[in-house]
Amino acid sequence: MLGDVLQADGLDPGLSFLDVGGDSFLSTLFITRVEEHFDVGMTADELSLDQPLRDLLGTLARSIAATAGARQEVGA
Repeated sequence: MLGDVLQADGLDPGLSFLDVGGDSFLSTLFITRVEEHFDVGMTADELSLDQPLRDLLGTLARSIAATAGARQEVGA
């Protein structure tokens, strides 16, 4: 998904979103795709685009997991 937005393959996880060509428009596009695909609510403020991609994706994974966990608790 990230590679699609940035139109790049084999992204270096040590580089930041900005280092690999991301900008504010692409970050909005990426967040929108994540929200639609994983049914989570995110804001650009929640993602630091100058952190390494591995950390950015870790933040996303935790947010997705927390949202899924909250839904399970509500449904239980």
